[in-house]
Amino acid sequence: MFNPRPNQAKILEYRAGRMGVSAVPGSGKTHTLSGLAAQLILDDCLNPDQEVLIVTLVNSAVDNFSSRIAGFVKEAGLLENVGYRVRTLHGLAHDIIRERPEKAGVSEQFSIVDEGESAKMISEITAAALREHPELTKMYVSVDLDAPGASQTRKQWVELIESICIHFISQAKDYRAEPGQINMLNEQKNIVDPLLLLASDVYTQYQRGLRFRNAVDFNDLIRLAYRVLTEDPEYLQRLRYRWKYILEDESQDSSKLQEEILNLLVGPDGNWVRVGDPNQAIYETFTTANPKYLKNFLDTPGVTRHDLPNSGRSNMSIIRLANDLIRWTKEEHPVEKLRTSLASPFIEPAPPGDPQPNPPDQPNAIYIHAAGVKSDREIELVIQSLKSWLPVNQEKTVAVLVPIGKHGEKVVEQLNHAGIKVVEMLKSSQSTRKTARILEKLLLSLADPSNNSKCVKAFQEIYAPAEGNTEARQQVDRLASALQKVVRIEDFFYPSGLPDPNALLKISNLSPSENEILFDFQQKMIRFHAASSLPVDQLILTIGQYLFTAPADLALVHKFALLLEFSAANHPEYRLANFA
Repeated sequence: MFNPRPNQAKILEYRAGRMGVSAVPGSGKTHTLSGLAAQLILDDCLNPDQEVLIVTLVNSAVDNFSSRIAGFVKEAGLLENVGYRVRTLHGLAHDIIRERPEKAGVSEQFSIVDEGESAKMISEITAAALREHPELTKMYVSVDLDAPGASQTRKQWVELIESICIHFISQAKDYRAEPGQINMLNEQKNIVDPLLLLASDVYTQYQRGLRFRNAVDFNDLIRLAYRVLTEDPEYLQRLRYRWKYILEDESQDSSKLQEEILNLLVGPDGNWVRVGDPNQAIYETFTTANPKYLKNFLDTPGVTRHDLPNSGRSNMSIIRLANDLIRWTKEEHPVEKLRTSLASPFIEPAPPGDPQPNPPDQPNAIYIHAAGVKSDREIELVIQSLKSWLPVNQEKTVAVLVPIGKHGEKVVEQLNHAGIKVVEMLKSSQSTRKTARILEKLLLSLADPSNNSKCVKAFQEIYAPAEGNTEARQQVDRLASALQKVVRIEDFFYPSGLPDPNALLKISNLSPSENEILFDFQQKMIRFHAASSLPVDQLILTIGQYLFTAPADLALVHKFALLLEFSAANHPEYRLANFA
């Protein structure tokens, strides 16, 4: 049973209109928003064919919201998974495009390139552009990049231009600006800035590359979904009716276009609740997100504003330190323009009798190392501190927070070198990405079993060798090339009367290890084909059983299975390609 705090109870009273909530860390905003969704369902605020739409930032939050709302609804004696839908904004945009691909200007079989693949494409295009325009490097870099010892400077220069192009493209898409529009403006305005012209050219070639692949990136999803909604008013009206309430979580990390698409779905007289913490806008540092959109919404006439200031997460010394940082930023920051970076409310402790009371205060638990040190020395000091703390706190765990991923990789390396067990929680580990890629490529292949290219991509992911193993890489590439040339790939798995399916590959002198790989792949795919009629979560678990042995990989497979099971429940029309 949810026993809300006084400030949470005010939010649960909401029934219509626009409401903004500014929530401090640990204030229970997820639980409150889940409780509100359940309350709207239980109070008969919806028609039988309407839903509460909860929009959140990341997939892990989808699972969290879904389980909490289901718990509230089940507790009240109603059916779970009825009357509400939880989606990430990108997932929602994907749904909209899938329903109206012709309005989005894409084919029904479009694919989505992830951030890693997108960055790789932009990197290759940028590198080629820099080679074609060496004069650009001479304009901005004073060092001879071909001179001995200049390799690090060359690397930094290329990475800087890549970063500029990535952010340029992301910003352009957030403003719904097509490459042709930007190029036309460059001509009309007589733009001669070489960096702007380079970024525009990279954007043009990048979009051409996506079209060639019949693909879109994550930024395209929001942009194209917005296009669908503006070009199909009848469809928009149906969605507005279907989702009578839109509850938005983590809205401090919304971008201009993300705000616009939700505003469009809500409509002028719709019901929209936005919850976030303007002081935790993490995505602002590397995406087009900006907390100003939430701040402006909170101050908009007609919007009811509430604060969730109470938090039982931290002791009073940490709360005072955080509040003093907010106060100093607002009143004393030496750069006046930055004084609006942080905002109220200040954090308040949990009220007396709260089920989540604040931990006992420990003023000496906060230590600030004021002396300036270089990055590598800082890591050494952290390692030394951990080595002295862990032996007397063996029943506890400790978190090491880092400003950027590359610094985190150095910390992990030093922790391993010092013999300290570490669980890497950076954006995603290499192992996590590899596991996800294998499952994705396999689902795509199983969804279209006669497609050579999809089968070959699955083969390459499953047998991808460790980085730097050139001989194994050449072996996998040789076998993949042969598989690609097979006229009917199903004959390789199910050889009708052929004594040796490898004869289809037309490769002479197959080594024992190559024969072993091909046989292993053949047997695995036969099992996976047979299992493809299972529900998607059981299929994923079956694949995981045959492909992975490490506990971390198996845990990740289980997590994917749970997420896809939930997705299948919400989208009974989905097929394997949709889940991929």
